[in-house]
Amino acid sequence: MSAPIAAGGSGPVLTDMAVASDGTGAVTYLADVDGTRHAFLARLTDGALATARELDASLPAGESSDPVVAAGPGGELVAAFAHGGNLYTASTSSTADALSAPAWIASGASSPSLSLNQLGQGYLAYTQTNDSDSDVDVDFWNGAGWRATSFWQPSFTLDSNCDAQAPEAVNTGIAGTDAGGSGGAPAVVAAHDGVGLVAWGEGGHIYSRRVWGTCASADVEQDDLATYAPTGASTAWTERSADDPVVASDGDSTYQGVAFQEQVASGAQTEERVFLARQVSDFAPAVTAVDGFDLAGADATGGATEPAMAMNEVGSGAVAAVGVSAGQVVVTPLANQGVPTSAQVLGTTDATGSGTQLAVTGEGNQSSMVVWIGATTSGDPEVVERYAMDLGAYHAAVVLSGTDSGTVDAGGGVLAASDGPGDGLVAWAQAPASGSGEETIELAGVLGPPHAPSLRPEPRLTSRERPTLRWHAATEDFGPVTYDVYLMGRRLASTSGLSLRTARPLAAGTYSWHVVAVNGADERATSATRRFTVKRYVKPKHKRRHKRGRKRKDTRKTAWTKAASRR
Repeated sequence: MSAPIAAGGSGPVLTDMAVASDGTGAVTYLADVDGTRHAFLARLTDGALATARELDASLPAGESSDPVVAAGPGGELVAAFAHGGNLYTASTSSTADALSAPAWIASGASSPSLSLNQLGQGYLAYTQTNDSDSDVDVDFWNGAGWRATSFWQPSFTLDSNCDAQAPEAVNTGIAGTDAGGSGGAPAVVAAHDGVGLVAWGEGGHIYSRRVWGTCASADVEQDDLATYAPTGASTAWTERSADDPVVASDGDSTYQGVAFQEQVASGAQTEERVFLARQVSDFAPAVTAVDGFDLAGADATGGATEPAMAMNEVGSGAVAAVGVSAGQVVVTPLANQGVPTSAQVLGTTDATGSGTQLAVTGEGNQSSMVVWIGATTSGDPEVVERYAMDLGAYHAAVVLSGTDSGTVDAGGGVLAASDGPGDGLVAWAQAPASGSGEETIELAGVLGPPHAPSLRPEPRLTSRERPTLRWHAATEDFGPVTYDVYLMGRRLASTSGLSLRTARPLAAGTYSWHVVAVNGADERATSATRRFTVKRYVKPKHKRRHKRGRKRKDTRKTAWTKAASRR
């Protein structure tokens, strides 16, 4: 766990967390300063939070809301937040640069959602309220600035004709008048190939549309179900309304998903359910219940809410939900290509919290992590995580929070995100132990093994009795790595450097060695094994020297002299 940072205000509520493939990123949250709600951002580097910055400090006095952030590699960040009825963004291109001053985007705008891909391009979706209705707009971030989205037509060429069209809301043509309104705030995700997916609620339904640069697809998908027949039910349930969409995508946008909450009814009985609309290219979405409600042992009264979802490069990940009456955490792992598998009950959330109770993130290639705010046996809130490797069973629950620095503020929520190799970070708000003092933002790492170090080829043959062994650094985005060096299967020493000289002289012979990289979570990765040979240097014998004053006879000269005298 890294050192906590001061929240900078009271009652912090975490709103968003983004981590790029290289481990850089940020956390955003709201906190009260002198009775006014302000937006904050704390940058992430090497698995640690930097001092938080007040995003709206340069703006006129007023309340802020909905701060969100997206991260690209190299420390690129784009943040958005609402303040005084306007939507603003701030950005930076690298860890070496400061965040820019807020830039105005739109008036009457709220509920922003941001996503960047690994190329540093992405989308901003938000709700814009007009005189009598509201729309959902999407802007494209090209790495340097924002460009509004228009509609795709078959005759258009990308990045030319779409730019020439007047910007239009992505919900244009839908009969509703409350797009992105209460319960239907937009959600957007950017795939690595540049294609984005935006989903929103309108008129009690869930809609989604693909975007590519400044072009929006001609087709709009309706993702919610008109009727649903639960397993073993004699009659189908009828939809009342749907809201709370979340989105995720694989790397090339072939497999994308929209998870959402839907209220269904059968006679006088109504229940909340969580569904997944799995979208494959241009085919109509296949909708599946993913809340485990049909499972024995899952919440059987009231249904489930609070959908959360994540996918990685190959489309695997997880969808999670929280039971309404029992607060059970139910997760449905997603296999490659976003295919839902069997739901599992992982634990129970803390029913007293008013913030986000659940977070899920895709890890590595086929792994996922689910995090929630649970409760101790004495009823105190705690942050709990469960991690699954390669679509296997989730390991036993691990409590990430501690009580040394205070207690978890359940109303502050919990967030989770992961980098490219599969290491995860979890953030939450912590109240001071004494009941007085400033609240903090806590951060814990859920780390997989670092990448294995590679050994340098030298030495292969050496005459040195104490040779120096060298290796290349192991990759680890979050925190330092130490190296355990082994010679002939026995540990020589531990070092944070990239070389080690043997402490004792080695006898002549052949030796094997390897290095084990260890990160802050005591996860280990072992290098390949190499061999080297120590060959003793034998001092050559010197020629016998003649005693001083005696000269060696030059026979060649004597022979020549005799031959010359005969002539």
